[in-house]
Amino acid sequence: MECKNCASVFEGKFCPQCGQKAKTKRITFTHLIHEIPESIFQVETGLPFTIKGLFTKPVGFLRDYFLGKRVQYYKPLGYVILLSTISSIISYFVSLYLRIHYHPVRVEKKLEGTALLMHKSAVFFAQYNSVFYFLMIPIISLCSFLFFYKKYNYWEHFITNTYLTAQFNFLIILAQIWRLFNHGNVSYTPFLFIFFTYLYLVYDPLYKNPSRKKGHRIKIGALMIVIVFVYITGMSLAGMMTPWWGTN
Repeated sequence: MECKNCASVFEGKFCPQCGQKAKTKRITFTHLIHEIPESIFQVETGLPFTIKGLFTKPVGFLRDYFLGKRVQYYKPLGYVILLSTISSIISYFVSLYLRIHYHPVRVEKKLEGTALLMHKSAVFFAQYNSVFYFLMIPIISLCSFLFFYKKYNYWEHFITNTYLTAQFNFLIILAQIWRLFNHGNVSYTPFLFIFFTYLYLVYDPLYKNPSRKKGHRIKIGALMIVIVFVYITGMSLAGMMTPWWGTN
């Protein structure tokens, strides 16, 4: 048997050279469920390789992962949870510092019903915005799957968007640093623009079908429009921005 990761020839359940499993199945919901305990609780050594790979060669990284070359990389669920947790902790302490030194708690007018719910949601997601992007992963994965369902199944789209969303936490951390040094004033628009550009640069070659080039860019463009619309709508519903449909 030849190892999918290092090409060594061996017999048994694991490659003696790199530790890769002999059998690597296509990613499914069952596969993800089985990986959850290991993703969260196992200390892995693949974090630097994962960070570097998703920054320098994200398309090659994802293709290798789908082909079964997974042993050297941090598992997707563990990776996004780790980076989202780090990002949330930084956001919390930045918000706490700014609240103490620049923005003391003010007595707001009494809110009720939907207004109160929206206010609480806005406060929560403003402080833990990485949670919002984490919750958006299944929805964005459904969008990309509906456009490019022939090449990858839904759970492979889910893995793709899990890794890419995890990378966005680095931009969130940069935004929090900017927010800290700018006394709480920050626009997330440039960071979202960078993130959407990153998605486009990965989606375009990853989902390209050499035998069906016609219309590919149109589908990618349409997908990006849908994703931007979904994000803006989600952020509006979460109270993170003024709703695009307006308010009374």
